[in-house]
Amino acid sequence: MPEVLTAGMASALANGLRATPGVDPRVQQTFGELLRGLQGPGIAEPEAERRMAAWLASAPPHATTVLRSVILAAASQKRVPPDSWLYRVFMSKPGSPPRGKGPARPR
Repeated sequence: MPEVLTAGMASALANGLRATPGVDPRVQQTFGELLRGLQGPGIAEPEAERRMAAWLASAPPHATTVLRSVILAAASQKRVPPDSWLYRVFMSKPGSPPRGKGPARPR
């Protein structure tokens, strides 16, 4: 099981999504199933990161924004290290270039 999910983060993420108005119950259900699957035996961090990134790529933007805010709050409380796979996957937006790699802004 990926270590960072053992620190109560799976519960915090699921609760954050459930508590948000306008998030479809099916989105909440599929995310909960993903989290349960990631907590199973034999799931390595690279596989967990791949699965979470795939889910985020297909999730509604509102849901991903809510989950990112949960991760940022946890990071500010030092519950999620910035070098963890969970932080990385939530802070890199699917389909966008990594920070610092985007096109130059016009002046």
